Amino acid sequence: MTWTQWQLASWVGRKNIVRFENRFPKNYARDLQRFIKPKDQVFAVVHTRDLLNFLASRVRWGNRNPVRNPEVGLWLIVAKESFGETNTIPADKIGTVYDWFKESEQIRREVCAFIGGVYSEDEFERVPSGGRGSSFDQLQYEGRGSEMNTLKRYEQVLANPKLSRPFKYYLNKNQEALKFYLDHFQPDDEKRAVIKELVA
Repeated sequence: MTWTQWQLASWVGRKNIVRFENRFPKNYARDLQRFIKPKDQVFAVVHTRDLLNFLASRVRWGNRNPVRNPEVGLWLIVAKESFGETNTIPADKIGTVYDWFKESEQIRREVCAFIGGVYSEDEFERVPSGGRGSSFDQLQYEGRGSEMNTLKRYEQVLANPKLSRPFKYYLNKNQEALKFYLDHFQPDDEKRAVIKELVA
């Protein structure tokens, strides 16, 4: 489970969470049927990451071939579903953005109420061990996850010449995703300055 999924599971119970990570919404709609019964009430939390940090993680994990990597297209599809511009998932749903979810207790409480959970922050400092933990810090921050600089991963990528080149390529190659990000995700001045410098 990712960090966000651990929070959701702590509110409603892990057995009530069905996880679809990096999946197209149309596949979610199809595959969900394997996990639910006809009378089950389903709530979908459509969760997206900040585009710069999404790309940073993908580049960091070794997806450095810009020609073959399709995941920015997937990010855009999920982001549109999260912001309500598409309606592919056949369930009551709420959209969230990782940065806002992590930074705002109010947003976490709203999501918890939407899925009918009992709010707590018992798992807030957990670093999930799946996938060897964080792609940047692995498990070294377990028990103090809030100390990880998860909202500025792109800075670490840009400081590495081998990673910064594909990172820049992705931004320039995916103008539709970039425009959606700028229009909807409210990036701060620092992120806008980075984009202005990198995008031709």
